[in-house]
Amino acid sequence: MVKRTSYLAFFDLDGTILSSNSGKILVRRAYKDGLMSKKELAYGIYLSLLNRFNLRNPARIIEKMAQWVVGLPENELVDFSRYVFDNELKFSIREEIQPEIEYHRKNAAKIVMLSSAVESICQPIAEYLEMDDIISSKLEINNGTYTGKPQGKFCFGMEKLHQLREFRLQHSP
Repeated sequence: MVKRTSYLAFFDLDGTILSSNSGKILVRRAYKDGLMSKKELAYGIYLSLLNRFNLRNPARIIEKMAQWVVGLPENELVDFSRYVFDNELKFSIREEIQPEIEYHRKNAAKIVMLSSAVESICQPIAEYLEMDDIISSKLEINNGTYTGKPQGKFCFGMEKLHQLREFRLQHSP
């Protein structure tokens, strides 16, 4: 039986579903667990400061931040993201989110996560909350390892709005 939906309900990840920033938690844990070097961490902090003070193009900053995954096997980042979710992110899900999602589900909405975060971090959260779909940033994979480049465009700023509109056109009831 196909689930009939009457509308789409979009939820952002960082600051909406989560009371924290998934990227910061992922990076901090990656450094602590040895997946990210001290130099890569320092560069990430530098890029964050450039972004915070609007000193560089945010899309370029995000692209440069993704460089720490170059050569990392896909399954390693997926497993690591699940580990970070189970041990940290799960506990920063806002308590009001699950009732809000349930309200929309009961009213036949298609529940969609919309996030600039990478897909590997969005997936376990969406599964846990039983969301129907994810729109997120995707990283390019070549021969089972990450290239550090985006697959398409990062889901950020106006691109996030563009992807929401495209999804709406393809999935509206």
